Amino acid sequence: MQDYHALCNLVSKFFAAVDRLDWPQVWSLMAETVRLDYRSLTGQPAELLRPQQITEAWGMMMPNYDAIHHQIGNLIVEVEGDEATVSCHGMASHFIKGTSGSGHQLIVGTYTFRLVRQDKVWRIEEMTFHFKFAAGDHTVGEEAKARSSGVS
Repeated sequence: MQDYHALCNLVSKFFAAVDRLDWPQVWSLMAETVRLDYRSLTGQPAELLRPQQITEAWGMMMPNYDAIHHQIGNLIVEVEGDEATVSCHGMASHFIKGTSGSGHQLIVGTYTFRLVRQDKVWRIEEMTFHFKFAAGDHTVGEEAKARSSGVS
């Protein structure tokens, strides 16, 4: 049960740190390289990246929202020695004031994390998002991109 609680806490800390844009905290929860797979949402192939590369990309887009909130639940943990898998449902809410629509977009799916224990510490080595659906104002993402390029 100790591993179960540590792994659930790690995944929860990860999303809380992302919402706070606390990139050093995000890095501390990741392995030296992470396989990041959002292909079901973006159509782009999975990539093997350093944590700093991941947060650099997220850091260009996420601060352009007025609010971000990730909510996870139904965590399922499987541990085999120094390797683990954590699966969970996830929702990401993105909000921007003053868009032509409601200003709120919801993206729903599931996540699969693969983790490895290194020097007695669990770290994320793979993160896969399985897109289910998006709802709400589709212009929110476009507005965030425009803000990041200084067009807004």
